[in-house]
Amino acid sequence: MEDNLSGSGDVSNTTGGCNSLVDMRLFVHYSLIPSVFIITILSFLHRRVNRTKLDEKLDLNGRFCIIVPMDMMGQHRNRWSYAIAFGATTNIVIALFHNDYSTYFNFAAPSWAKVFVYLLCALEVGVDFYPFFCCLTTEYKLVGSVLGFCYSLIWFVVQMIYTVNCQRGMDLMGVHNIHIQWPSLVCCFFLVLRFLFMFIKTILIYLGLQDDETCDTLVDATQLHYVKRLLSKPSVIAPTKSWFQRKIYDWDPYFKFPVRLHVTGVLSFICLYCTILLDFSLAKLVRNLLLPMEESLENVMKESNTTEEFNNTVNQIKMFVFIGSEAWFISTFFAAVTTLSYILHIMACYRKHMKRLWRGETSFLPQTQSMSSTSLAGGVRYPGWQVAYLLWGYIILHFTYFLLAMIIAYGIVLPIMSSNSILALKTMGLLLLGTFFMISVLLTQVFICGIFFLQDKMNPSDTDKPLALNNRRAYQNFSYFFFFYNVVLGLSTCLFRLVASFIIGVWLIARIDRTILPRGYEVVDIGFSTWVGMLKSDLYHSHPVLLVFCHHLLIGQTCKMHYSG
Repeated sequence: MEDNLSGSGDVSNTTGGCNSLVDMRLFVHYSLIPSVFIITILSFLHRRVNRTKLDEKLDLNGRFCIIVPMDMMGQHRNRWSYAIAFGATTNIVIALFHNDYSTYFNFAAPSWAKVFVYLLCALEVGVDFYPFFCCLTTEYKLVGSVLGFCYSLIWFVVQMIYTVNCQRGMDLMGVHNIHIQWPSLVCCFFLVLRFLFMFIKTILIYLGLQDDETCDTLVDATQLHYVKRLLSKPSVIAPTKSWFQRKIYDWDPYFKFPVRLHVTGVLSFICLYCTILLDFSLAKLVRNLLLPMEESLENVMKESNTTEEFNNTVNQIKMFVFIGSEAWFISTFFAAVTTLSYILHIMACYRKHMKRLWRGETSFLPQTQSMSSTSLAGGVRYPGWQVAYLLWGYIILHFTYFLLAMIIAYGIVLPIMSSNSILALKTMGLLLLGTFFMISVLLTQVFICGIFFLQDKMNPSDTDKPLALNNRRAYQNFSYFFFFYNVVLGLSTCLFRLVASFIIGVWLIARIDRTILPRGYEVVDIGFSTWVGMLKSDLYHSHPVLLVFCHHLLIGQTCKMHYSG
């Protein structure tokens, strides 16, 4: 049986001859049948508010309503369940990212039609996993829990069978199937337990043994507490905060992240894990390919007719391979830690930005006016784009750290260890000394301007002097004589500006919450525009004060109608 991608879209093709009882390619395609069946049943149970002429002709009575898989903006219930449900799709996301999922379709498409192949793949993925979400969201908890339990159990059992039969199989880069599969298996197992718990809870509610605590309201408890805190009198004594709250993260009990952020965070963690695993395997594959070359070079060196120059070249090649492999693994660690910190930092920035928008602060956003459709589309694009940006950011950071490690090794470490250590230290000293003098001249100009060419403070309590010129004649001469030196100094600072722009751009490529372009050009940064659009969408649809106000209006209208009745 042909080896394919794993149960939920594994990116690996086994080479060890995996004789699995399940053909995952057929299973992914045939999963559309029970998926469409579940969607049809749940759609039939729900009723549409607005009736059409089709209801009169077919006597549908408002049946076959469009199902909502989840609320990305205002939903605060089942956030982790939705995030875990997306975690079950992680291997497929990795397959789409590595351009491997298209092998599920047995036809070759021309280059110009690749985008339609990806669209078809994404559509099939969405339909396959749609029952996970609609069974969690549906109002008919009993039917949803039964259907969701059966469907998720089928996926878990099939993936488990495939993984057990192919656990020793490896892809082309030496990754064990079990290492790629276990995040999806854990998420599917969690969904099985979640639907089982929902079924038991629904039965207890029907029997009257437990109260139904779910209620459809516009506001969440945290949003109500947030508005109450706004209306309450502020405390005179500020609460004491721990070192963790002051330096790292200050927990806010009156703020909840929406489903979108939970989904993005969980999916980013799992996708990053799979990417790091493939990264290690790629490095191991390259190292194994270079070993025969090293052995052949050593055999040639053992021959008596080799020259000293040839032996030195071979030793340099061996040294380069050794330093490169060590630098690659070290840079993998630093790139992984940096990307993981980005995932957490982006969520903290979302909370900070949303709270500033709730207060009416918009100075940190670009001043250009964007269309409402652009902002709404930003909320749609954000989760997928953030995962892709993080994965690309990890890859780019990895190569950047690798090049930096190689520069340090060949530019500093090896010259110091060799016989040319004095020359290397002298060169480094000259570079550092030149940089020190350049910075000293810059600071000296600032110091002289502050001491001699600015008037005194108008008030002793002022933090800075007024921008009022003093000693005009001396200042004009100072500007004239430093003009010629600043031309030479500007050449160095221009190169520094170019290098700093490159470093900051590479460093922040995964940070979709910050623009890497100067102010006024933020619109060109499509990633940052997506972040801004998502913030605006969430602001207009989940502002606590607005929701509480609408909630009280609806309560008042309901009470008025009840009283009139």
